[in-house]
Amino acid sequence: LGILVSAEGVDDAMIRDQMLTMIIAGHDTSTGLLAWAMYLLGAHPESAQRLRAEVDTALGEAPPTMERLAQLKYLDRFIDETLRLYPPAHLGSRIAAQDLT
Repeated sequence: LGILVSAEGVDDAMIRDQMLTMIIAGHDTSTGLLAWAMYLLGAHPESAQRLRAEVDTALGEAPPTMERLAQLKYLDRFIDETLRLYPPAHLGSRIAAQDLT
């Protein structure tokens, strides 16, 4: 976004449009991932128990830090598998309205 803001010939409307795209894309993909993850946890309670145990072990009562979050290997694999089974993003091709090169 910083590159877009500092680029020559980029007007406020283009920056606004790109921001809107990022917000919508981030919202839809995040909500899709969370919905499918909750479904899979409900369908596979053993995975939910294993995730809970991993979080309790890594975090305990302490606030999360990057170092502690990096210990959540099963959570990483669970998220990756959820995304593999139910990818939230589809191909959305575009055609430029005008040549910007």
